[in-house]
Amino acid sequence: MNLESDQQRAPLYLLPKVDISEPLSREILQRLNLYAGVFRSLQDNPNIKLSVALTDSSHGPVNYREFTNLEIFVVGSNKFTFFLGIFRRSPNLRINPRTLIAGDPVYGFFSAVLMKIMKTHSSKIQIQFHGDTYSASTIHDFKSFIRFLIIRFSLQFANSIRVVSNFQIEELQPLARNNTKLITSPIPLDYKKIPTDPREKRAGIGFIGRLHRERGTNEFLSIILELRRRQVSDPIYVIGEGPEKDFLVKELQKANLQDGVFFLGNLESEGLCIQYSKLKVILSCAPSEGYGLTLREGALSGVQVVARNSLGSKATLRNFGSSIHLYASAQDAADLVIRALRVEDSPHSNSQQIVSQKARELDSISTWVSTW
Repeated sequence: MNLESDQQRAPLYLLPKVDISEPLSREILQRLNLYAGVFRSLQDNPNIKLSVALTDSSHGPVNYREFTNLEIFVVGSNKFTFFLGIFRRSPNLRINPRTLIAGDPVYGFFSAVLMKIMKTHSSKIQIQFHGDTYSASTIHDFKSFIRFLIIRFSLQFANSIRVVSNFQIEELQPLARNNTKLITSPIPLDYKKIPTDPREKRAGIGFIGRLHRERGTNEFLSIILELRRRQVSDPIYVIGEGPEKDFLVKELQKANLQDGVFFLGNLESEGLCIQYSKLKVILSCAPSEGYGLTLREGALSGVQVVARNSLGSKATLRNFGSSIHLYASAQDAADLVIRALRVEDSPHSNSQQIVSQKARELDSISTWVSTW
């Protein structure tokens, strides 16, 4: 076996939007390291690593050692110089991967196409969708319209597509080419976020995730208004950052609802674990879900989850049962939140659930990485 030539043919994961100097990149790389570990276990040559290309705006030394299953390439300082690096055939990318994996359906896809045209003509392209970004319902302005067109184009170019829930396969089959392979593999949980000894006394309502329109921020405001109108004064904790944060703050101030709403920003795994052990209710307002990560984390942590009714949240409900409650309107959501706040707290062990969940995840990851 020739490790050097085998490594040159190893699949390449393209992440033009990920800056290794940013704190959140570590969580992404840890997840890729998990995928790559499963990938290596399936190879004739177990020394082959998953190649990963990303950016670094710091230009400083970065410790890659903890990512033992990854071969990391820095290409540029941002997504635009990343494309330039591929166009100029960057010496950092002297490889000929058999599969180009787009880390996102727009910039990642474009970098995969550019890489294939400029350098790796025989490579296959794999794209992935963690949620519904491919339907016309996602169009709300000119920028989202252009994104929609790019994504629809990518469906005609991809050799394989990874999704996170089975219902997405049914939605994408009519849109993709006939010979395109579709694989379901949900995003695995970060078990450092899951409290193994959930608290007996819980309080408060959490809204967790990136603060952008796709998370249903307008509906979140409507639900807060409805809860306060019904004299529900429990504290509300907003965990995450994003472009809609200023909008949320201003609208809360305008409605005089800012008291009792706390913005905690982005939290690392340990900080989220503390919140999951404390919160009584998690509110998820995303109009569409793939296979909700926060919903699964909350349910496994013993939190009551109130989520917008969608195909993805229904799939989560089937697997996580009685702690997930689905709503159709702000009034429904308020009813369910009030009911969930009244559920009696009781300590429970989630160790068996965690074991079962890990086994399901390993099986789905193995199915996915075998397509690389």
